[in-house]
Amino acid sequence: MVDYYSDLTDNQKYNIELFLKQAGSSHLDKMKLSYGINSGRTNEAYQRNVIDALMLNIIPMNVFTNWLSHVNLEGNNHLFVYEPTSNQVFISNSIELLFENVKKKITPIYDINKDSLDEIKIVDICCLSSQQLVFTLAAPSQVHEKNSDTGEFELQKDIYLSYIIMDFEFKHFVLLMHPTVKLVSIMGEVKERDIDKLTYIIMHSFKNQVVRFDYQEPD
Repeated sequence: MVDYYSDLTDNQKYNIELFLKQAGSSHLDKMKLSYGINSGRTNEAYQRNVIDALMLNIIPMNVFTNWLSHVNLEGNNHLFVYEPTSNQVFISNSIELLFENVKKKITPIYDINKDSLDEIKIVDICCLSSQQLVFTLAAPSQVHEKNSDTGEFELQKDIYLSYIIMDFEFKHFVLLMHPTVKLVSIMGEVKERDIDKLTYIIMHSFKNQVVRFDYQEPD
């Protein structure tokens, strides 16, 4: 794990910039509140001020990567609640032990590159409360983007971030998927009219990497 911005490679800095571009004012305001970051006249200037504070070590790297991983956690997300057929998954896995085990599997978000990612990676884990863990997963995806030179829309590689909350109090899992108008596919699976059809890809990867359990399909 990298401790300082100055230790990042140019490629890692490039990866960070791609995620940072998604940060809206409400998410950036969290850094303003915690570290006194100036908002700037534009959203781009606001984002630049965050990077400047990171470069000056005003914002710790571990705080920044956690914050950046949650860039799409809040907002008008699609929520899918999964009820396990057995509560054994919560009984046999303590929050503390699961946290430590998954932490070892994390791929830092600055190592997630849209051109080379070919599988779903866990990029962050944190405690939302004493009874909730939230996992951030990064998946290779494709989006429709307009070519600035030709004016034509074309397929481009991208990274799709999704989130899974493991709730030990209510004994269920909640998958949060950010609505992305330009999204075409995740892991090669084409998005149809609703994003619902792509949920199994995320859940399948989560079960393979974190905890195995059977569940009832959400309504």
